[in-house]
Amino acid sequence: MGLVNTHLIAIRLAQRGLTPHTIADLVGIHPRQLTQDTARDLSDLPASAIIELARQLDIDPDDLVPGLNPSPAPPLMAVDLVLGALANAPTPLTTDQLAAALQIPPEEVRVALERIGQDPAAASPLALRRVGAQAFRLTPRLDLITAEQYERVRAVPDEQSPLSVAQARALFRVAAGEPVEADSAAVRELQEAGLLTDQVPPEPCEDLAFALDPGEPEVTESEERPDY
Repeated sequence: MGLVNTHLIAIRLAQRGLTPHTIADLVGIHPRQLTQDTARDLSDLPASAIIELARQLDIDPDDLVPGLNPSPAPPLMAVDLVLGALANAPTPLTTDQLAAALQIPPEEVRVALERIGQDPAAASPLALRRVGAQAFRLTPRLDLITAEQYERVRAVPDEQSPLSVAQARALFRVAAGEPVEADSAAVRELQEAGLLTDQVPPEPCEDLAFALDPGEPEVTESEERPDY
């Protein structure tokens, strides 16, 4: 078994708004195994714990612990590397920027871009788009779903949207232990979003309560000082 991909864990925790302590409690491991800078060997954990950790983070177990799958995947070709880079890049990238980021020759990047452009299915369900004269990016293809399906998908509410002023005020009052109207629209919306409990009076959910009050920081042996 390989070493846990702590970089990927950090990304997924941030994307899902989760804390290492919450996930560690669910999986039954120590939070340091999710937060330390260097990869930790998880070979002593049962496969069920690794699978549960991957499920909580919504990633493939083999991505979490490279080498977990006894059948190693073949090395990625330039086309896959370019698609992966463009899919994760926050802005369009030029050929030279792609080559530098992927550490492959610019000619390989140019060939990969040509192949993607000639075969739209290679990036499905995304499409390669040119931005300006030299940069590229990936955007969703518009020919895979109907116009009605597109409108319904776009109409799905964003559960990660920022809080409204009323929601923020209600959340602040609950966190501060102040009374709130339990049946107010803001409180109901916070409960539906999983930020407040359904009890009366409402309280912050477990994850939010931990984020607001993480407790005393751990003191390592090197930080301890003798009393004089």
